[in-house]
Amino acid sequence: MKRYGFRVMPLVIFALCYGSVLYAHDYWIEGKGDEFVLVFGHGDNRMDFEPSKVKGIKAFDFAGSELAVSREVKGKALALRTKGRPSLLLVEIDNGYWSKTIYGWKNLPRTKAQRVVESNRSLCYAKSILIWSDTAQRPSAEARLDITPLKNPLDMKSGDILPLKVTYNGKPVAAATLEGRSHDKLSTTDGDGIANVKLSNGTMVIAVDYKEQLNNDPDADYLSLSATLSFEVAK
Repeated sequence: MKRYGFRVMPLVIFALCYGSVLYAHDYWIEGKGDEFVLVFGHGDNRMDFEPSKVKGIKAFDFAGSELAVSREVKGKALALRTKGRPSLLLVEIDNGYWSKTIYGWKNLPRTKAQRVVESNRSLCYAKSILIWSDTAQRPSAEARLDITPLKNPLDMKSGDILPLKVTYNGKPVAAATLEGRSHDKLSTTDGDGIANVKLSNGTMVIAVDYKEQLNNDPDADYLSLSATLSFEVAK
C-alpha cells in the first residue's frame, strides 16, 4: 500500500503494500548464488513484515523448468534457497484487505471496519532476474502485474538505457509511472506499455503500481497491485 491521492482509473502509482505508516514501501528480492532474500522497506531501510502473507514462490532455471524453493525467516527478511541455479525468482504477497477510516488505515475489510472512507484488496509481486533466459523475456503468467525487460539488463552497465514493458493480465499498461527503490521517478510508459529506464550500478529495483475498481466485492472498492523488478548492474 502507499500514499494515496488517486486519479482517473486505470491508475499506476507508487508502492501500495502495507498499513498507513508503511505506505510508499515495497517488497523486492536481493541476493546471488543460490540464496536470496525477500525484503520489505524503502531505500536502504528494512522493515518487518508478516511471512504468512507470502502466498507463492516460484523459481525457474535457464531452460524454464521450475525449481524447488525453501524459505526461512531471517531477521527482517525471508531467506529463499533454491535447489539448482535460478534464472528467475517470483514471489506473490497477499496483503489482504485495507480500509481507510477517519482514524487512519486499518488492515480490515470494509465490512469489519468503522467509518470507512475507502477500501482495497492489496496484492504485491516481487520478481528478480538472475540469468537472462526465455523465461525472463516474457511476462510472468503467475503475476497479474508485471515488469518485463525488453533487453538483457545483466549485460548492461550504469548509464545505459533499458526498455521495459508493464503489463496487467498480459495487456500493456499505458501512463504507468516507474519508480526506483527510494520512489524516485524513473520513467513513464507509453501507449504500448513501454518505458525507458536509465540504469545505475548495484542492485536495481524498479517498482510500479496499478489500481482497478471492484464491483462485486463488499469488502473492497478496488484492487491495488504493486510489482517490483530487481537485478544486478555490475558494470
